[in-house]
Amino acid sequence: MNLVNRLLGKAMLGILAVGIGAISVASFTNLLSPKDAEAATPCIVTIFGKQYDVAPLQTSHSGGNIFTCGTDMTGTYQARHGSDVSMLTPYLVVPPSPSPSPSPVPTPSPVPTPSPVPDPVVPQDPPVITPDPSPDPIPPVYEDEDDEDEDEDEDEDREHERRERKHREHRRSEERENRHGDD
Repeated sequence: MNLVNRLLGKAMLGILAVGIGAISVASFTNLLSPKDAEAATPCIVTIFGKQYDVAPLQTSHSGGNIFTCGTDMTGTYQARHGSDVSMLTPYLVVPPSPSPSPSPVPTPSPVPTPSPVPDPVVPQDPPVITPDPSPDPIPPVYEDEDDEDEDEDEDEDREHERRERKHREHRRSEERENRHGDD
């Protein structure tokens, strides 16, 4: 509760100092004392690909508060301190593991696909077929087309017989000639 009262008091003083027609936007870290700022809001910066919470350094840094929270500050840090980040180790958000051996990545096990369950068969009564009391008469079927086919078949049969007769006659005449030639 004490912290809330101090915040509200400082905020009210800030508004009065600026004036009634103006709006002042201030972050809570600007309104807090340095001790409260360290505990209240983290200030995460990225330096050489690692994240550091430099909130405690914002007030104790010899060069003043030079940190822009939420940004990559590698260039700024390197220009002033080089590549030695050992002084930032206590502020590292995720400390490195003692042995950087890669852990095996587990292979996901295949998820079995559930087989479809057939719907239960509900027995049904067979359909009732009632005969039509007055059926339409079935028209007679005429086989005109078949008659034409039969006529064609008869013609083919006659032609075949004619050829066979001719062939037999030819063979007989050859046999006669052979007999006469042998005499």
